[in-house]
Amino acid sequence: MKKVIALVVALVVLGAAPAVAHVTVTPGEVAAGSYVKLTFRVPNESPTERTVEIEVVFPEAATFRSVAVKPAPGWDHTVTRNGDVVTAVSWAGGEIGPDEFMEFDLSVGPVPEVDVLELKTLQTYSDGEVVRWIDPVVDGEDAPSHPAPRLVVTAGGGEAGGHGIDDGAAADGGSDGTETATFLALFLAGAALMTAVAALVMGRRALRR
Repeated sequence: MKKVIALVVALVVLGAAPAVAHVTVTPGEVAAGSYVKLTFRVPNESPTERTVEIEVVFPEAATFRSVAVKPAPGWDHTVTRNGDVVTAVSWAGGEIGPDEFMEFDLSVGPVPEVDVLELKTLQTYSDGEVVRWIDPVVDGEDAPSHPAPRLVVTAGGGEAGGHGIDDGAAADGGSDGTETATFLALFLAGAALMTAVAALVMGRRALRR
């Protein structure tokens, strides 16, 4: 039985490995009109070479009025513009070794009113190889081998926080569900405590008998 469980776990891990190795962006879903922080996670897929440059290219639909780059230790970044429009951001000068990954952060906005934004990304290795994460993802079809990092854009949201990273709750103190989650956590903790006390009392009574 243990061998069967181990085999199942191994198959699940192997099946998930290609997806884990992809360059991805989070969050995967953003609201139109909002200012958001985007985190690009870049794993190094080569067993011998190092990643030495990353470039994120914005589609024509992503005409963000604001693009700010969070400095990544050991890396230099370059913002490419066409007039007032940012067309790409690149990082170079650092390295990502085998079995390592790095995260690169941008603050952008406002998010345009489109269905999907595909942020094509180029990953350059120390031997000169360039891996192009540019393939579109089509719903209902198998994922391509090198999918572009993808943002699904939802309606509404407004320009939360004015500029910079999305603040989450609105400035007027609107709830984002945190209060409900806190209440539920406290309720469950209280129930667990009452159960523990009841078990302790029952145990003492049993010992007295």
